[in-house]
Amino acid sequence: MTPALLALDHAALPAGWARNFATTLSVWDRIASNSTRTADRLGILFALFAVALAGCAGGGNVVPDSGRQFQLVWQVTKETRGAIVRGQIGNPYAVPARDIHLLVEGLDAGGSVVTTMTSVVRRIVLSGDRAPFEILVPGDASRYRVSVVTFDLVLPRGGR
Repeated sequence: MTPALLALDHAALPAGWARNFATTLSVWDRIASNSTRTADRLGILFALFAVALAGCAGGGNVVPDSGRQFQLVWQVTKETRGAIVRGQIGNPYAVPARDIHLLVEGLDAGGSVVTTMTSVVRRIVLSGDRAPFEILVPGDASRYRVSVVTFDLVLPRGGR
């Protein structure tokens, strides 16, 4: 507050102005201190959120680190519309797997990828069980490579 505001002619102001002016200043002081506290709280909340987010950002592998991998066995049959890759996928995990996404890559003689196709095994493959797959791959390649891209493990509900 500047001294110029306090040096007013008291006779020109209505009665009780000083009390009203002091009340107004008090309200503004509370608003300012509350906004400062709110800003401090928001800053703390933001810092906690950033720490939590950084902890989750590490992520990790979607695939369990047990060294297990799906067993893939396949053979290729060449046809006029492309190659058909037929095979089976085995589930090595202790729980069922579903929505297994397969990637088939057609390679040339030098090992470069010349064609790709993805497919999903849309059935639940029980632990230790196998599921068949058949994928049409357009184009022509010297050899093929099949790999699992993603999958979901079916975890038991409410188990202890």
